[in-house]
Amino acid sequence: MAYERIFIPLENEAAGYDFKGRTPAGRCLAENRNGIGKITIWAQDIRPLVRYSVYLIFCDEGKYAGVQIGSLNADEKGKAEIRKDIESAALFGFALSLVGFSEIIAYVFPIIGYLGIIIILMLIVNYIKIMRRQPRLSPVAEI
Repeated sequence: MAYERIFIPLENEAAGYDFKGRTPAGRCLAENRNGIGKITIWAQDIRPLVRYSVYLIFCDEGKYAGVQIGSLNADEKGKAEIRKDIESAALFGFALSLVGFSEIIAYVFPIIGYLGIIIILMLIVNYIKIMRRQPRLSPVAEI
């Protein structure tokens, strides 16, 4: 059973988001258990009744890709929480955008082409086998 857990502290970098003079703070917990990912984000002392968008951003060699995974909605006390389950297979799309679509296609299309040729050959061989097994019908004379 594979299990990974990462804690990420969230700190305020921009002014204007504090609640009652307190500096906003929070934490993110990212877990991966057997291919199922879970992201939990807690925030406190943020402005209530404001919707904060949460993005998951990947970076590889200066290339960035991301997707919005939800929103934090702070309550009247300035606290918010979001939990999201993410299948690891869904992250393939992010890897695709990081590596580059053309690079992936350069490997995938030839494989698909060869598989197509093999399927066509299998269909032809099966058609020939079926035609050999069927008795030949003599032409019917018209009356």
